[in-house]
Parts: sequence; structure tokens; C-alpha cells
Amino acid sequence: MENLENNKNNKGNKNMNFINDSGIKKKNINEKNENENGVEEEEIEVEEEVDESENGVLEKDKEIGINNNANNVNNTNNNIKKDENSELYAIEEEEEEDDEEEEREIINNNRSSFNFNLKFKEQLIKSLINQSSIIKNSYEIDFIIDKIMSINPVTFRLIYKGTKDTDNSKSFHQKCDGIPNILLILLTNTKYIFGAYTSVGFDSSGNAKKDADAFLFSVDFQKIYEMIQDQYAIFCNKNCGPIFCGKSDGLYNICIPDKYFKNKSYTCKKGAPFNTTELFELNHGEKEFQVVELEIYKIDIY
Repeated sequence: MENLENNKNNKGNKNMNFINDSGIKKKNINEKNENENGVEEEEIEVEEEVDESENGVLEKDKEIGINNNANNVNNTNNNIKKDENSELYAIEEEEEEDDEEEEREIINNNRSSFNFNLKFKEQLIKSLINQSSIIKNSYEIDFIIDKIMSINPVTFRLIYKGTKDTDNSKSFHQKCDGIPNILLILLTNTKYIFGAYTSVGFDSSGNAKKDADAFLFSVDFQKIYEMIQDQYAIFCNKNCGPIFCGKSDGLYNICIPDKYFKNKSYTCKKGAPFNTTELFELNHGEKEFQVVELEIYKIDIY
């Protein structure tokens, strides 16, 4: 009986052991499966993370590549702009240098021209003063020289002098007819100095002459009277000396008669053809005057 019970117990124990072993085995299998599943899931997660990382890296690399390309394009554009700006700056610098050089050349030329003109002007004034018994000081004739120099004079040459060549109108015409570019200067008994210029010159034709370059002047007023109606610049009369502003009404700005040291000369009119503004302006409001000296100069012009 004991053996039978023991056998039963042993059998029961075996069964229990079997059950336990089965349970353990099953548990182990389950745990193994769980572990394997866990490992697989972890591997999957790792793979997914790797894939995500790789994708992230790829996308990041892609973004970096795009950014790099964009930066390269910008750098290229910037370099192009820098090159263009450098070229423009270089061109501007060259243009500025050219302009500065041109300005320096103009200044030097103007300085040379000014110095030449100043020296030339001094020579003209000195030449005129040396020849004249009317003009004694440079300031008296300075403004006339400025006007004369605008027509490029070379020299003043005295071709007629009343006290030397007589006051006969015939003498005047012999020495002055047909000679262009002449300057008349006269001195009155009241010490007034005035005169005139004509580019066409006189003759003995008895006609008026047109001359747009003619002008009157007053040394006393330091004033030039320009021509405003050039059809009556001068009048040519073989029985008179020089006449400026000749019209049929017999009124003249300057009229020098035959034997002018003895006979009265006269000035009148205001306005056309010269721009005088006062009646008898050249002779300080007086119509008649007496000539003390009269000189005519030939202005040589190239």
C-alpha cells in the first residue's frame, strides 16, 4: 500500500513536475517569443529610426545642397556685381581723370591766353599812347582796347594827324579813303575826348555805308555806344572829314567839317543808329565843339 501511495505520489509529483516543466517551458517559450518579438520590434524601431535618420540626413543634405547652390549662385551674382561695380568704378575714375586733365588743360590754356592777352593789351596801350598827343594815360583808353581786342587787333598805326597833316578834308581823304578798320580819336577845346570806329572805312562817294561793327565811345564816361541800326553807320562826303551816322536829315552823331580847326564840328541826336541815351551825349550835352586835335589809326587785323 505504501508503495502504491508512493507510486501515486511519485506519479503525482512527476505530473506536477511535468506540469511545472511544461509551464516553465511554456513560460520560457513565451518569454523567448516575447523577447524575440521585443528584439524584433526594437530592431524594427531601430531600423525605422535609422531610416528616419537616413531620410533626415538625406533631406538635410538635400537642404544643405540646395542652400549651398543658392549661396553659390548668390556669391556668383555678388561677384558679377562686384566685377561690374569695379568696372563702372574704374570707368568713372578714368572719366574723372579725363575731366580733371581737361579742366587743367583749359585752365592752363586760359591762363596762357590771359597772360598773352594782358601782355598784348599793354603793348597796344603803350603803342597808342606813344603815338597819340590826345591819350596820355592807360586808364583813358583801357576800355576801348578791350572792345578793339574783341576784333583781334594786331597793331595801331597812326595814319592821319590833324596838326601834322592839316585839317583840310582833301588831306583826310587822301590818307584814309579805302582803308578799313580805323579808329578816330579827337580832343575838344573843353578837354572832352571821344571818337568812333568803323570796319568798312571812308571814301568820297557821297553815300552812307552799312557797318554792323561800328561804334562810338566816350573816354570821359568810359562808355561804348554800340551800333543798333547799321545801315547808317558812316557817311562819305568828299568835302568833309569823318562823319558817323549819316542820314538825309543832316543830323549826325559826329560830323567833322573841312577846316575843322577853324570851323565848328558838331554832335547831335540820341538813340539810333548808335545807342546813345542823351542828346549830344558825347559832347556832354553841347551840340557844337571845337577840335583841338584829331587822330586816325589803322588797326591791323589778321
